[in-house]
Amino acid sequence: MSRKNADKIPDVIEMFDGESTLIVSQCDDCLENGSHFNFVVQENSLKYELNQPAADANGILIGNKLIQFAVNR
Repeated sequence: MSRKNADKIPDVIEMFDGESTLIVSQCDDCLENGSHFNFVVQENSLKYELNQPAADANGILIGNKLIQFAVNR
């Protein structure tokens, strides 16, 4: 989801409640809104943040390599 639609993340989560739906975003506060993966630019490289608790709660299994390479801001 884009910055423009960041405020709709809770609505999307509610719409797909009970289903394993991966939510991917690119905005500053998207992880706090429930996104599972959020793309960020760090040191001129595209990287991603991971919201492991949200993914777990939605029944999404994240592989160890994806967890290992996730960044924290």
